[in-house]
Amino acid sequence: MGSPEFGRASLQALWEAGYPVTGVVAQPDKPAGRGRLLTPCAVAHYARKKGIPLFQPASVKDPEFTRQVLHLKPDFIVVSAYGKILTEELIRIPRYACLNIHASLLPVYRGAAPINWSLLNGETVTGISLMRVVLKLDAGPVYCQESLSIDPQDTAGTLTLKLADLGATLLIRSLDLIASGELKAVLQDEARATYAPLLKKEDGKIDWQKSAAKVHNQVRALNPWPGAYTFVDKKMLKIYHGSIEQEKTEAEAGTVFFLNGQGIHVACGQGTYCLEEVQLEGKKRMRAEEFVRGYRLETGTKLL
Repeated sequence: MGSPEFGRASLQALWEAGYPVTGVVAQPDKPAGRGRLLTPCAVAHYARKKGIPLFQPASVKDPEFTRQVLHLKPDFIVVSAYGKILTEELIRIPRYACLNIHASLLPVYRGAAPINWSLLNGETVTGISLMRVVLKLDAGPVYCQESLSIDPQDTAGTLTLKLADLGATLLIRSLDLIASGELKAVLQDEARATYAPLLKKEDGKIDWQKSAAKVHNQVRALNPWPGAYTFVDKKMLKIYHGSIEQEKTEAEAGTVFFLNGQGIHVACGQGTYCLEEVQLEGKKRMRAEEFVRGYRLETGTKLL
């Protein structure tokens, strides 16, 4: 059970390892692109390509869907970024366990956006937890975990791909051990639990009074979605990449104080930040140097 690229990695790993995948459950196809054509998510696309029976229920609470899963008689249900909360009836179906591949070192960062929040908070290490699903969100006992160092330039996009591969590897390494009883699940420490709720578009608005380090983490955490942004002359300017600089300036936070081939240097509440890749509303994504030439941005401009 999965939907985006993160889930596709685990499905592909199961398929290529020779496990009998009796069914795939994914979110319904959704309109995408300028033509708003119905488009399958990554997991659904892979299932169709391989001819695996595909289920795309509008609701997992649909009794007919539950009967369909019961009919498959699965040994395991593997959940990987499916995007819907399972019912107790579904959780009880598999012979061995209903497993979830979660992109954090539980019990920290339970919830829908652990990758984004680990970057937003400036973590240097994250990882994958393979856990048994229970009704309480991401609170089930954990079979195993594996850590991963976060690169200073990692974005939510790049880190998601790394963790997707790590999750797939951990799943294949653990599945037979769980079935044989050699690998036991360990209860989480509830006292250490933290949460990572889904981010909203407005979470991308940059507050230049914050430190350059926090601005940098925000840009990384919200790339590719929902995107970090500021405003120049009342137009939204999305920021995809940038870097913390060592320059000193007396300029007010949010002020462009220097322009060069590297990008747009902006004063922050503490330190300075250089915008290196941006996109002005209605325009294409581009290097900041190219944007400066076309927009004729000047030093002293205030970003809001």
